[in-house]
Amino acid sequence: MYLIRHLLAVTAKTESLGVVVSDPSSALPSWLDAVREQVNSLRFGQVQIVVHESRVVQIERIEKIRLETKPPGTK
Repeated sequence: MYLIRHLLAVTAKTESLGVVVSDPSSALPSWLDAVREQVNSLRFGQVQIVVHESRVVQIERIEKIRLETKPPGTK
């Protein structure tokens, strides 16, 4: 959610500089929905955004599966 708040703040800043956006949600980048989907469906792990020349070019997801471990001697 930090990323979304940050992007909305950037949108507001561009508006204060004279760049008018009629629908703030349309100013959000298209890759943001893909990132949000990956984060929401992940229980443990990482979602990484790869940037090349100021453009998001790849989204990587690493999922970790936590196994229940019991101390030796317990049932």
